[in-house]
Amino acid sequence: MKIPCADDIKNIDFIAREKYSIPGILLMENAGRASAEIIQKHFGNLEDKKILVFAGHGNNGGDGLCLARHLSFVYKSNLKIFLLSKPDKFKNDAKLNLNILQKSKFDITILTSKNIISAKKVYTAAI
Repeated sequence: MKIPCADDIKNIDFIAREKYSIPGILLMENAGRASAEIIQKHFGNLEDKKILVFAGHGNNGGDGLCLARHLSFVYKSNLKIFLLSKPDKFKNDAKLNLNILQKSKFDITILTSKNIISAKKVYTAAI
């Protein structure tokens, strides 16, 4: 099995959007859902498990935010989300997923050099 590199994935996404007219938000939703399924298959029951999600402002960050939603809503995990960028840097589909999480009252913290120590404590407590 060939594992695609970042450029391969960008090309696949481009073809899906441009040639097949699959909206980016649908690709992001599928990535988040499939990732949650893989995590559940690998780690077993995720109910009430403490999970940390780190997300930047790009499309991969949007995938991570979608993953967080699925882990919480479908698998009932206990999530803490750290943003690696300020919310105003999020655009398009990543912004939409951030808005969904904000409206759903998820525990979201912007990770900064000032609070990185507390993030490490949350991580240590989660494992």
